[in-house]
Amino acid sequence: MDAETKKEFEKLSLEFATSLAKGLGGLTKDIGGVTKDIEDLTVVVKESFDAMDVRMDTLENKVDTLDNKVSALDTRMGTLENKVDNLDNKVDKLESKMDAGFASIRAELRSINERLDVLEISVKKLSRAETEDIGVAYKDLEEIKIRVANIEQRLKTQSV
Repeated sequence: MDAETKKEFEKLSLEFATSLAKGLGGLTKDIGGVTKDIEDLTVVVKESFDAMDVRMDTLENKVDTLDNKVSALDTRMGTLENKVDNLDNKVDKLESKMDAGFASIRAELRSINERLDVLEISVKKLSRAETEDIGVAYKDLEEIKIRVANIEQRLKTQSV
């Protein structure tokens, strides 16, 4: 209850008590203490409204505090959402760069494999004497081929 309403209520309560007392002027001797009881009742009602005003003010303060806290949480959530979106964008860019990098590595490995296949065919066509002379080179080619296969396998498992 606001201050203006409170004053108006007090004024009306006092006017009511006064009017009632005047109207009952002659009867107060017979009724004895009725006016006093009405005045006491008016005071009790006023005190009850005053106490209710204090409780309402306290409740309004608590609601305001909660509103402020909710607003602060909304702001923090917005900030966190922006940060998560930024992280998502960075991860997407990183994935794109990694895919491009792995694609170029795979292309290079395919090229190496093709050259190794050509060399292997050429070595097999050589005569036995020629093969013995280049046996060490042939072993090196086989080892390189195995290493390339291993690298390809690791790339497949990393990109999955």
